[in-house]
Amino acid sequence: MSKAIHALGIDMTDEYAQISYILSGETEPVSFTVNPEEKSYLIPASLYYRKENDTWYAGYEAVFNSETDKREAYAFDRDIKYDKDKMTKYLGLLIKLLKESLDACIEGVICVSEEDDDLESTGCIYGAMKNLGYDDEHMRVINHDEAFIYYTINQKRELWVNDVMLFDFTKKHFKYRRFHETKGRTPSVIEVSCEDYSEDIHYSLIDTEFGRLKADRLFTDIALRELKSHIVCTTFLTGSGFYREWGEEAIQKLCERRKVFKGYNLYVKGACFAALKKYDNTMPKKHIFQCKGRTIADVGLPISNQGKDMVIALSQSGTNWYEAGAEAECIVDDADGINLVIVSARDGHSYYKFISLKDFPERPNKTTRVKITLGYKNDTDFEIIVKDMGFGELFKALGKTVRETVCIRELFGEG
Repeated sequence: MSKAIHALGIDMTDEYAQISYILSGETEPVSFTVNPEEKSYLIPASLYYRKENDTWYAGYEAVFNSETDKREAYAFDRDIKYDKDKMTKYLGLLIKLLKESLDACIEGVICVSEEDDDLESTGCIYGAMKNLGYDDEHMRVINHDEAFIYYTINQKRELWVNDVMLFDFTKKHFKYRRFHETKGRTPSVIEVSCEDYSEDIHYSLIDTEFGRLKADRLFTDIALRELKSHIVCTTFLTGSGFYREWGEEAIQKLCERRKVFKGYNLYVKGACFAALKKYDNTMPKKHIFQCKGRTIADVGLPISNQGKDMVIALSQSGTNWYEAGAEAECIVDDADGINLVIVSARDGHSYYKFISLKDFPERPNKTTRVKITLGYKNDTDFEIIVKDMGFGELFKALGKTVRETVCIRELFGEG
């Protein structure tokens, strides 16, 4: 009898992919290794098609067959990331490799984490997963900010009782992320801020002794500045750059009265925890996430229903923006527009946005029925569409539509 996988995390970068999984009855992710003897957890981000036997290969097999045939393999950032068909092949082969190696079936959710969540790449992953037979209830896509949150909140509480720092150094970038929890409310708000120092500390810099000394000094300056500004209890170091010989001074500073961990698997295990959270939807919502890719406010539609004032929720803060949005139908009561109430997740302040319907057909009171559709364009801007639906046989719909983009940060005075 095959094993059952309840949560599967896949992290994809331009350099490599990683896989972690949680089996039925377990709670902790296990990192998948292609070769247990060599502990090969990093799977090359390569895809290769061999014409001779009409076969696709991914990872190490792609690299091996490409070198054997002396033909170039498809690279992730150049060829796979925005190509749904190639992404389907790549993810399908990774999932097949795991299932065959473990003799397991997937009964839960697959979560894919990526560096950034631009609409094109995210849509490509969703499309590929649907091509592989997974529906919306059994898949999700998150970015590295969110994977960092999921990983952190699933560690011992002592490791994140205060702020947590994460330094991410790869061939592509040097990024700094800070995890901060705003307590005193339920659910609490967790924010991740991100700074990109790739122009200052880059991979080629640590190829020389002079460069390593310079990188160490820059890294130390960043670390000390953050430690002076924030109360930090834990630091994580991830990426291949931290497995090079440099950074000793900065790491010594970071280790003073706080814990420091180094490893490759933070994001992939965070993705696995995110998959488990979606699979076990009975888990209570203890936190609202405020990071790149998550919405920053509640959006509601105030209405009167049988004499009682109430608010219809159109979107909740802390939702993945490409999953956020809603539709609602209502009858306009003696008004030339509708009001939206927008509540900041950070401080709970309410803001109002009026959507004018002055160009809609003039009708007697309570005979204008409208359909309201809200959809996000990114994590801070949403589009609201109000469409005239007519009123039965009395008034036919004339096709009038109002469309407006709302910039939440501008509304909050942050733009």
